[in-house]
Amino acid sequence: MLLLLPLVLIRGVAAPDAEGHLIGANIKHGVIELDSNSMKLAKKLFPDAAWVCGDGRYALVAFCRDTTVALYKTMEEAEAQKSVIDEFGCGGLCVNQHKIIDLGCV
Repeated sequence: MLLLLPLVLIRGVAAPDAEGHLIGANIKHGVIELDSNSMKLAKKLFPDAAWVCGDGRYALVAFCRDTTVALYKTMEEAEAQKSVIDEFGCGGLCVNQHKIIDLGCV
């Protein structure tokens, strides 16, 4: 279930990071979207990740310069994105260490 709350109701629950973005929430069209269980699990499994984004049980994790995590609802979506970053790289210091992890099996 997705929980949407106006910004004024969420202040004090989600803290801003150094750039002013809310940690623990996404803002879309002026509405706060609280982190899903999969995002919370990904943040717990990869506490040093530079970022965690998306929603879904399939985590595409890049263990390159900075660990990054992108979540997808289907294995097919995750595999499609993995093939792109495997071929073209995930960033300037890519070492091609990309894995898909099913968070439903963790």
